[in-house]
Amino acid sequence: FRDTLNRRHTMPDDVYLNIRQLKERYGGLSRTSLWRLQKAPEKQFPKPIQISTNKRLWRLRDLEAWERANVRQRHA
Repeated sequence: FRDTLNRRHTMPDDVYLNIRQLKERYGGLSRTSLWRLQKAPEKQFPKPIQISTNKRLWRLRDLEAWERANVRQRHA
């Protein structure tokens, strides 16, 4: 799973981020803020993929699509 070059999780044709990488991507987002984003249906934040009981990964392309949609909403 671990790509040692960029430290992102990879599966065929996709790149996945773990919780630490997700928090870094969004400027040190707290776990509480992430939980709020996930629980707010109007935010439409991408759902993680549950790998095991303690392991969740987010698909990078889903996060990028969410980011693009939020930029469009702010500029509309």
